[in-house]
Amino acid sequence: WGGGIQGWGMNYNGQTNIPGSVVAPLDYEASESWSAALRADGSVAVWGFNTGTYPPIDGCNYCIPGDAVDGVDLATGSYFALLLRDDGNIIGWGDNAQGQLNIPTSSVLGDVVKIAASGSGSLAVRSDGSVIGWGGGSGNQVPDDVRVWIPQDCNENGTADWRDIRDSEEVDINDNAIPDSCECLSDLDGDGAVAVGDILLIIHLWGTGGPAGDANWDGVVNVDDFGHVLTDWGPCE
Repeated sequence: WGGGIQGWGMNYNGQTNIPGSVVAPLDYEASESWSAALRADGSVAVWGFNTGTYPPIDGCNYCIPGDAVDGVDLATGSYFALLLRDDGNIIGWGDNAQGQLNIPTSSVLGDVVKIAASGSGSLAVRSDGSVIGWGGGSGNQVPDDVRVWIPQDCNENGTADWRDIRDSEEVDINDNAIPDSCECLSDLDGDGAVAVGDILLIIHLWGTGGPAGDANWDGVVNVDDFGHVLTDWGPCE
């Protein structure tokens, strides 16, 4: 039904009254008494419990900042929210009683690809899989050796590479879990370009079983590899 959200269960604060403006969201989050969604255009919608008129909670979860745009990931805690923008910055709003919105500087955060929140704590996952936490709760005291496996999306189509390969949306002839469209398989000598050196390598290894010189990964270096090299001729992109 178009990738929309359906809600059920306790609704004493309207947390399952999904706004009509939330259609086919990129992401959605639900806490005890309020809900949020990241729309396809990168904007955020919230509904349900509004902390803006409810002391002693010290922040407003409905008060979405003007710079909370171009979002790629959304996370919510008890009464606060985090948005990861496509420029790598994290924007936060709502309750900050335990420092859950005291977002570290970009030099400390590094290259963030994923965010999470729970209770009064915040977490960010870097591109190398390492995790940093801040705010309340012992769960944010992340050991230095913790690593998260991050599904890669080298063709940036919104689907993890392994799913593209599994569903035959991408080819992986060398079986390395990277779509061939993201590699330069005909660059046999690894110099960053498909050129004369690769032709010479094929001639040198003619009739062997590869993998060196086997541009099409069929188990033998032969005339078919010339065809692949000529098709891909030029600098690797």
